[in-house]
Amino acid sequence: MVIYFASPFTDAKKNGSAVNIDKSSNLELNVIDVSELPVEFKTDKNCRVISGAWNDPIVTEITALEKFYIAENYHQNYYELNKNQGYCRYVIQPKLEKFKNKNLLIVNVASRCGYTSQYNDLQRLHDQHGKDVQILAIPCNDFGRQEPGTMEQIVEFCEVNYGIKFPILQKSKIKGNTPHPLYKWLSDPVKNGWNSELPTWNFCKYLINKKGELIGFYPSNVNPTSKEIISKL
Repeated sequence: MVIYFASPFTDAKKNGSAVNIDKSSNLELNVIDVSELPVEFKTDKNCRVISGAWNDPIVTEITALEKFYIAENYHQNYYELNKNQGYCRYVIQPKLEKFKNKNLLIVNVASRCGYTSQYNDLQRLHDQHGKDVQILAIPCNDFGRQEPGTMEQIVEFCEVNYGIKFPILQKSKIKGNTPHPLYKWLSDPVKNGWNSELPTWNFCKYLINKKGELIGFYPSNVNPTSKEIISKL
C-alpha cells in the first residue's frame, strides 16, 4: 500500500528523497510504503499518531454521494472522436486490433453451472478456429448465483480445470438496472439491428461477424462447436 500526503516533515521519503511540489511553501509531497512509515506517522488502535506529531486522529471520511456530475460532451464517444489522440493510438487501438477481422463469440459464463463443462467446447473452438473467431467470456453471477468468486478465483478455476487460453473479461452484471453496456447493445434491436433477447441463463452466446454485425443469438443448450455456430464463422 502506498500513501500520498503533504507534510512539512522532510524525513518522509520516496525512494530515499522527498519530492518538493511547492517551493513557495514548506510543504512536500511524499510517497511512502506503509510498512516503511517513520515512527512519527505510526498510529495506535485509535488512529492517533504515537509520536504526538499530529494532535488529531488520522481518519478517512466516507459519505454518501450527494450529486453526480456527468462528464462534459467532449468526453462522450471519446475514442470514436479522437482516434489520433496519443492515449487512443497507443493504448486503446492495440487492444482493438486483436479483434480486427475476426468474428466474436460473446458468452456469459459461470463456474458452478450445469453448463460449465462447455468451457471444454469453448477451448476446443478456440484451438480449432481461433484464426476466425475470438471468444470473449464474461463471468456473471446473475443466474442462480453460480459465479460468486472473485476474478482471481474465476481465472484460476478456468486455467486449472479447463486450460482456458481465451480472454476471461471482467465479471459483470447483465440483469437489473445496471447491466454491462455491451449487453445493452446486444439486446437493443434499434442498436444491433434485430435482437432484443438478453441471456436467460449462463452460457448464452452472441455471434458478431467481422463487420461488427450481430448475426446470432444462441441459448445455453447450443454447444459452442455446433454446426449452427461453426457454419457462420
